[in-house]
Amino acid sequence: MWKRWISCLIMFLSIGFFIKTGNAAMPTVSIPNVEVSRNASYIQIPINIDNAEGVAGFQFTVTFDQTVLQPIGAVAGTLTNGWAITPNPNVPGEIQIGGYEPTLTGLGAVSGSLCLMNFNVLGNPGSTTNLTLEYVLISDSSSVGIDRILSNGSFKIEGYSISDKVTL
Repeated sequence: MWKRWISCLIMFLSIGFFIKTGNAAMPTVSIPNVEVSRNASYIQIPINIDNAEGVAGFQFTVTFDQTVLQPIGAVAGTLTNGWAITPNPNVPGEIQIGGYEPTLTGLGAVSGSLCLMNFNVLGNPGSTTNLTLEYVLISDSSSVGIDRILSNGSFKIEGYSISDKVTL
């Protein structure tokens, strides 16, 4: 009898867990593909989320080619005005960013940028680099991690092209 009761309890809890988590849309944290003119010296690149429901804090580490971009900081994004944003641009080839919402109530089911990464553009025309999310943690107001999908981006400096006949 106990075995049957435990089996039923496990099945009930499994179904309840599936219903609770199965209907929730897992948010995607992403960096867009960005291309700038060959004269650009500064760029802001967002880290976006497509469903921020419950998000009250985040930590990111983004890597890139340090000969193309130099990180100089980060600021709040479209969703995080008033949040405490703490960047660490001091590790070559990466930027670490943390942010939290001081009242710890969390965001609603909205889309937008969590932060904007600030870079000096160092590369030459035609240079490219991947923008890779190496470490990502988003959490709710109880500091519980929220499952997410990641989408990396890229950065390119517009190059030169020749569109006519070249002769000596």
